[in-house]
Amino acid sequence: MHQYGRWVGVALVGMLSACSTSQKTLSVVPGTPPSSQMPATAEQRHADPYVVSMRVAVLAEKTKNYGVALKAYQEAHSLRPNMAAPLAGEGRVYGEVKEIGAAMEAYEAALQVSPHEIEWLLAVGRLYATVGDTEKAAQSFMTALRENPRAVAAYNDVGVLLDRAGKHMLAATCYHKGLALSANDATLQHNLALSQKGVADEAMLLSKETESAIQKQCG
Repeated sequence: MHQYGRWVGVALVGMLSACSTSQKTLSVVPGTPPSSQMPATAEQRHADPYVVSMRVAVLAEKTKNYGVALKAYQEAHSLRPNMAAPLAGEGRVYGEVKEIGAAMEAYEAALQVSPHEIEWLLAVGRLYATVGDTEKAAQSFMTALRENPRAVAAYNDVGVLLDRAGKHMLAATCYHKGLALSANDATLQHNLALSQKGVADEAMLLSKETESAIQKQCG
């Protein structure tokens, strides 16, 4: 099976679940107190509450305490509504617990605030690909490439979309473009090998306009 690029957050394989945007109860590692009950250090008592919330969120996310992480990211967002990082954090957490619809909404909100973040553009594009919205996925990947033509992961992700649409020759061109920037990228090498065999994970359609834009970027 073709592999999308690695990123912190949702894995696409096996994630064609319902895209509910309603918040579900998220799992917490047993014995871990909620962020509001964690004892504050002297540094934290005098720190910016937003910074404290983000630190709690990042640590909880790393240790897979997703309930704590989500609450802390939401608290950070309430403290600094103009900051995009807490929204992207919510997107990652929702992705980890397979709340795909909520993850997409969070990433889109983050990109409204900070539209040039390559990682977030790729993350939301992969989520759109998960639910079969090929056009929105391609738009996100192409936006990432316009922002940074040296974004290796974006060439890989565009290639995967093309392979899934049966456009193997164009997909291979994108993989080669990525490999020209990162010759030892194992994901690109894997996907190129599949593409050269004409392997398609499933049938997906791309508009002529999107295909033409990709050809211009990868060609």
